[in-house]
Amino acid sequence: KNSEKIMITNYTPQPRTKLQFARLFVSSDDMNDRAALRWLQKEINGNPHLLTTLQALGYNTNSHLLTIVQQGLIYDHLCVKSNDRK
Repeated sequence: KNSEKIMITNYTPQPRTKLQFARLFVSSDDMNDRAALRWLQKEINGNPHLLTTLQALGYNTNSHLLTIVQQGLIYDHLCVKSNDRK
């Protein structure tokens, strides 16, 4: 099984780029920038309900910035997923 390390940090709402948001969960020691962005995209695309909800809020794969609301949805998804692993 993939032994990637997920890093959960204190989340404070503020506009962020996709990379800045991904870095809340994966460190640069574990993944380079491109891999971190791919990881985030995989997490989003792997949950059709999350993707549909994000798209309704203006998200698309070419978006550079994530709004606070979009980040909150993704954050909730990732934290629930992380908590389910325990």
